[in-house]
Formats: sequence, C-alpha cells, structure tokens
Amino acid sequence: MPTTSIFTMAAMCQEYLSGRGYQLVDEEITPQLTEEIELMPLRAPITPILSPRKNDFTPRNSFWLALRWKGNLVGTTVALQTRYTHSVSQT
Repeated sequence: MPTTSIFTMAAMCQEYLSGRGYQLVDEEITPQLTEEIELMPLRAPITPILSPRKNDFTPRNSFWLALRWKGNLVGTTVALQTRYTHSVSQT
C-alpha cells in the first residue's frame, strides 16, 4: 500500500472516531498514563511487551497512541521505531 494511502486511511479513521466523540492522541508515556493503561477497565491481561512498566520503550524509540472517550482512556497502542542497518557485500 502506498504511503499516501496509509496516511489517507489514518486521517479517515481519525475523522470517523472524532465524529463520534473519541480523541486519538499521540501521548508520551508518563507515570500517570502508565497507571491508566494498567488499570483500564475490561482490558485483558497485559503482555510484558505492551506493559509500560516492563518494556524499554522510550520517546526516542517509540510512541503511544491513546484513544479517549469523554476524557477516559479506552484503548492504547504503541509503535516501536526500528532502524535497520545492513550492509550488502558485492562479490
């Protein structure tokens, strides 16, 4: 999928959610957000990789998206930025 299509789809999703009272916010992980994530109602048990208390995600290597409705946290996701470095040898 072309990058422009991905951004278009993301904008459409954000507009759809916004029209229904949801806010999608790029948030830096803080102790308060960590607590909100861990205590979110109806959430399945958190795997260590998605637990802000147990992973090593920082603002330098990741970002968190928080979905809020009427100010309450109802969903989160995290994206880890990975830099791939490799060399290609010519024979």
